[in-house]
Amino acid sequence: MRLYIIRHGETDWNRRRLLQGHSDVPLNENGIRLAEVTGEALCGIPFDLCIAGPLTRTRQTAVCVLKHNRAFLEKWGKPGEPDITDFKPLTAEMETRLPDGFPLLTDERIIEANFGTWEGFGCGPCNMEIPVENFRDFFKNPALVKMPEGAETTEDVKRRTAGFLRALSEAPAFRDKTILVATHGFAVRAMLNPFYEDPSDFWQGRAPYNCAINLLETDAKGKLCLTVRDKIYYDEKLAATYTDKKG
Repeated sequence: MRLYIIRHGETDWNRRRLLQGHSDVPLNENGIRLAEVTGEALCGIPFDLCIAGPLTRTRQTAVCVLKHNRAFLEKWGKPGEPDITDFKPLTAEMETRLPDGFPLLTDERIIEANFGTWEGFGCGPCNMEIPVENFRDFFKNPALVKMPEGAETTEDVKRRTAGFLRALSEAPAFRDKTILVATHGFAVRAMLNPFYEDPSDFWQGRAPYNCAINLLETDAKGKLCLTVRDKIYYDEKLAATYTDKKG
């Protein structure tokens, strides 16, 4: 199994340094461009299916990538481009067999962390609005910050993303597949945490850039291994967080 894990493209809230979480913010013009460039770079990868988080920005990113993927479009025999309306929930039944029809799936376990009442607040160096004094520690170690009522903890997100990977790795139908997984920055770091050399460093130096690719592949023993880290296919200076390495 090969999992190409992509963070969604840029949104206006990324550009404005606002905490997004479960807020359903679409890609902006630059975000679409970054996803398109990434899709062109990955056009030769023979994707069998795609699983995205349920929010618009991850599904848009997946569509921008897949519309350039010749093998994917030819495999499923659908003319034209994949459409965002083709996404359907990944049910328990679908975890053990491939679904019928065009395989654009959504899974709640790879949605972004829920930041509760802080969503929409400024969180950058020049617009900090989070009402706790130590929120800057969030970008060092998010476990140091007490989250508001209704928000998820770092461990919450680690558990559900680990459950997602476990379901894929244990399902015979997915064992030999190449899968595009479209998710979010915090969710990427939580999902990949067990694969880092130093799991205590949650951010691994920074949040992944928009449309950064991480690749998990199974080795000869069937164990998932991280073989590509935070690869981007565009000029770094186009990224919204270029000037803020920890944001």
